[in-house]
Amino acid sequence: MGEPPVPSKTVSDTSDASDGEVSSTGGVRRVGRYEIVEELGRGGMATVHLAKQVGLGRVVALKELGAFHASRPGASERFIREARLAGSLSHANIVTVYEYFEEAGTPFIAMEYVQYGSLRPRVGGLDVSQVLGVLEGVLAGLAHAETFGIVHRDLKPENIMVALDGHVKLADYGIAKAGASAGIDSFATSPGALIGTPAYMAPEQALGGPVGPWTDLYSLGVVAYEQIVGHVPFADSHSPLAVAMRHANEPVPPVAEARPETDRGLSDWIARLLLKEPEARPRSAAAAWEELEVIAVRMGGPLWRRDARLTAPVPHASRPRTLTPAQFGGEVAPGGGGRVGDARARAAAGRPRPRPRAALALLAAALVGFGVVKLAAGSAGAATAPLARSAAGGPLAVRYPAPWSSAGPGVLSTLGTAAAIVLVAHAGADRLAIGLDASLESPALLPASIVGGSRAEAVKLGGEVFLRRRLPAGGAAAASETLYGLLTGGGTLLAECTAGTPAAARDCERIQRSLRLRGRAPLDYRPDGAYAAALDAATAELRSGAGPLEAALRRAATRPRQAGLAGRLAGAYAAAAGRVAALAAGAGARAENARVAAALRRVALGFGALGRAARAGSRGAFAAARGAVAGGAAQLEQAYAGLRGLGYRDASLAPGSPGAAGGRGAAGG
Repeated sequence: MGEPPVPSKTVSDTSDASDGEVSSTGGVRRVGRYEIVEELGRGGMATVHLAKQVGLGRVVALKELGAFHASRPGASERFIREARLAGSLSHANIVTVYEYFEEAGTPFIAMEYVQYGSLRPRVGGLDVSQVLGVLEGVLAGLAHAETFGIVHRDLKPENIMVALDGHVKLADYGIAKAGASAGIDSFATSPGALIGTPAYMAPEQALGGPVGPWTDLYSLGVVAYEQIVGHVPFADSHSPLAVAMRHANEPVPPVAEARPETDRGLSDWIARLLLKEPEARPRSAAAAWEELEVIAVRMGGPLWRRDARLTAPVPHASRPRTLTPAQFGGEVAPGGGGRVGDARARAAAGRPRPRPRAALALLAAALVGFGVVKLAAGSAGAATAPLARSAAGGPLAVRYPAPWSSAGPGVLSTLGTAAAIVLVAHAGADRLAIGLDASLESPALLPASIVGGSRAEAVKLGGEVFLRRRLPAGGAAAASETLYGLLTGGGTLLAECTAGTPAAARDCERIQRSLRLRGRAPLDYRPDGAYAAALDAATAELRSGAGPLEAALRRAATRPRQAGLAGRLAGAYAAAAGRVAALAAGAGARAENARVAAALRRVALGFGALGRAARAGSRGAFAAARGAVAGGAAQLEQAYAGLRGLGYRDASLAPGSPGAAGGRGAAGG
């Protein structure tokens, strides 16, 4: 295998070295086990070299602390800390650190060479799918670091690197903050020290307050803002201190205000990351991704990642393009004591108490209208072998091609339930299991604990409409796993396809097209136009009533006024929840309709609590109530995403629909 290309203007770590032209070192210099090939970049404190590890022939980026800075108090300690923190992390979206060593008293860090340099040259030049891909990769890396109690504290385009396959990696943990769970000596920022980059700095960081995962999320909000708008917020201020103070005290204008063509949901998501109060932002990187994934699928469909990876800066026709998603699933916390969900709970438990602020920011539900679209047919693929063989079990019968063979009855490994038919191919690498579960009577099919953030999509296979879920892959080389469900009068038919190749996945759907059910009548749960119209009417009524109230709440300057408006909003949302719950939703939409009603009730409860907090003048209760409203808004969006997955589509989004509401917080003092 040939070595990766070495493009010019490439830096593998840019915290202390800026992008610049590559300059030759004029001869081979050997440092420890490494031969320096050339200089990649030079900054105020360090130089980054392209080097080759003798013996292995591995190309690395070698970061050298300058001799002057090596003698300065604290410089070497920061260098060592960067190596120890980054070296404790192993993730596809984090630059790998191989080792730290000293040569003639000069510290070096050997790390992964990231071929295409930082994200900085691409600012403002990415399409929306690529921006979403960058955000997914960064959030995946941050989520992994969170499990070790590590906060980056200097997230910016210079520290987001672009790898050969087009995904991104986080670099430079030199000023990261390690908690006790990191297994690394924690450290505190010196009193009064401004640590980080002001243009990307969270308010609590600028003011010397407690930092946590929410701090990195604010910085990521600035990165996202810059990618879409083309410049950072407050770009008209040139003093670093002035920029930091504006981040601490002034709201960031919505992305959609500068770029009206921006998707409203994406603009609102970025606005949530840029809220001043840490407790009002998503509780963790994984939680932020759960919200963003719904938006990404709505904007680009389930295959949006096909256009998400960053392209090479120069043509490389032989380079394969990756479709591997960022790695969110299966990440084990230090010591094996839990996964990402446990880390989220630990992060939420360690969140700082809310600070009093004069600004009130409310997140209310985005109310959309729905229509009905035709279902797409399942992918037929290229039929290579006829369905010449047959298998049957109980009321089920299918036909299948060679080289598949029948393995008799078995189980669906995802659910552990019985499968009447099991077909295998390629020594078991490809498997299709089909069974009928009489206890399942919902098209949702599976509990959230199994499917995670996956959404069902309606797909027509043969004469029937199945719900299909593609489960997250376990890794770059893992087989794809897809679940299918068909609601019948006698329970739910379930099919589980594990496919190592696209051809095997196509075979799974070819086989299911041949399915015959004896004594079971499939229920029609395709999108229902009458239900869509009724839901539209209910949400339109809520929009017309709640919109003016929310606008007034944004302007409210006294506690009594806030309390009165919040109470009226609580009543409006509660009434809407009752109307939605009473709708005659069909078999397919029944579960998601219940989720819409539940989300509306949650918003209503949040506004009710907001009114009570305003009357009492309780800042803490006020912030908690605002969070409840925001949570209801996110839950409502997820419920609507579920309807989209069942074949419903957004029909309208009125300009006056509730978005980010804010007011002069009398309750906040």
